Amino acid sequence: LTGLAQVNGRNNLYWCDRLRFDVEYVERISLLSDIKIILHTIKKVVSRDGIFVDTAKGEPNFAAERKAGKV
Repeated sequence: LTGLAQVNGRNNLYWCDRLRFDVEYVERISLLSDIKIILHTIKKVVSRDGIFVDTAKGEPNFAAERKAGKV
């Protein structure tokens, strides 16, 4: 439901950055980091930080990034 990518840019990140955050999470997994992510998520949701109504503006196209060799 949440993770490092969601609290560090949401849908404004390139796919390669999202995947990098996933790897970072797995390499540093701990209860303390989970608690920090949850608290940071609550803050982001309440402040509505990084939300795009038009996802075409914020969400990069995965297929296009993959074709360009970015992922």
